[in-house]
Amino acid sequence: MKYLSTPKVQLAIFLFCFILANLLAKFSPYLLIYYSFTVILAVLVDYLFVWAKKIKPFLLSAAIATGLIVGLLNSPKNQLLEMFAIVVLAIASKHFIKLKGRHIFNPATFGLFFGSLLFKTSVSWSGIANVLPLVLLSGYVSIFRSRKIYMILSFYAVYIFSTFFISHEINLLDPVLIFFVLIMLPEPMTSPNKPLYQALFGISAAVLSLILSRFLFVPDIFLGSLLFANLIFFDRR
Repeated sequence: MKYLSTPKVQLAIFLFCFILANLLAKFSPYLLIYYSFTVILAVLVDYLFVWAKKIKPFLLSAAIATGLIVGLLNSPKNQLLEMFAIVVLAIASKHFIKLKGRHIFNPATFGLFFGSLLFKTSVSWSGIANVLPLVLLSGYVSIFRSRKIYMILSFYAVYIFSTFFISHEINLLDPVLIFFVLIMLPEPMTSPNKPLYQALFGISAAVLSLILSRFLFVPDIFLGSLLFANLIFFDRR
């Protein structure tokens, strides 16, 4: 039962609920197999890396969460080879891309972003389009369990204000924005904990997303901005 009290496991439970909601909304055997295979592959790859590095086995909740996020944001219409590469990139980044012994990049973000560059595909957010109420509820983990409220509010405020100033349009409950702010941005291992750095992290990611929106070759501005912010603040956790 102690595992259920950890933010990673709680987040994985919410992500599983997102998957379940998608299956209930538009069930197909292929979609069930796709989601299952993505999660199993993430856990298997993570376990192989753990075994190869002779690390004592532990509950791979982070791998489960990564597999669920990749399943939600990688279009099931893409080839299985693409999904396989994205999962391997995501898990490998956690094990091998480090500075001073610290993780740098959000694993799922790294895999999705560079997998999309590699295969010249777009990141698909369709998996979270119909689960906004669940996404809002998942904010409990980021706000109260991981305590990333300063990061969430700073990104949200800067991004909303800036986009309104630029385009004179506003969508406070955009599912893509809410999912990114509550799930992707405050990933515990790759984002700051101190309030000041949380706020700076959120502001930086928001500004970077607006800058990247000017570059057409970027597969996704939110994921790209998060990777840059991870790199800038990796030593401020």
